[in-house]
Amino acid sequence: MVRLLVRSIALATIATLALGLSACGDSHMTVAIVGRTKVSQAMLDHWMTTVIGGDYRAALGRTAPVGLVSDPPNYTRCVSVAEGIVPKINSGKPTLSKAQLRLMCRQLNAAVREQALSYVLAVLWRAEEGVELGAPATESEISAKLRELIYTQYHTPAGFRRMLAQERRTVADERFLLERNILEGRFLGRMKARAAKLGGGQQTFAKLVFANNAKWTAKTSCSRGYRAWECKEAASSHEASPAGAIVLERLSRGEA
Repeated sequence: MVRLLVRSIALATIATLALGLSACGDSHMTVAIVGRTKVSQAMLDHWMTTVIGGDYRAALGRTAPVGLVSDPPNYTRCVSVAEGIVPKINSGKPTLSKAQLRLMCRQLNAAVREQALSYVLAVLWRAEEGVELGAPATESEISAKLRELIYTQYHTPAGFRRMLAQERRTVADERFLLERNILEGRFLGRMKARAAKLGGGQQTFAKLVFANNAKWTAKTSCSRGYRAWECKEAASSHEASPAGAIVLERLSRGEA
């Protein structure tokens, strides 16, 4: 059972990456490039849905309704979904107007898009670096971590699948997350070893991390209108304001 689950997850990962990292057609328009890897609009859209699923559950304790992430300029679908989230007045009408909801949907879209793009770029930094150093995260490593995760954190494959549904994640997403964890662990280990070799402490470690970030920022280009702190075009390293989780909390309380 576990072997079959892991095999299906591996195939789903390959399919997702083939879809998300290509760059042909409107939905696969390239929105960012890290080294030789292109991030498509389709991949970003997928991770925006995943991010808001996690934020919604963290902020409100429920599974996110479909449609909160929708396209500008009018955010029609988001406004419709948001009307069902905000408290109602005695007449049954939402406590916030459509104009107020549209503004909050715009804020939510901007925050979630930046958060999702930043996350994808950060993972790709480590993936590209792993290939560059001849130490990528292998499929067998990721599968082993996945088996461990299923039975230590979720106890059974059924528990694991329930979590995916609640967080609006896929099995391929989970492999992507595990790849990030493996590569980030290796990266931090390298930085700590270099700092120790130089005879430095936390300050030396921080300088090495900053230098590595600068190296990969120089290799990361984002299309106009797409922002994340990893992009060399970014005006600043500050995240979008307000954050997506804050917008969701305000919606649930009916606060503009």
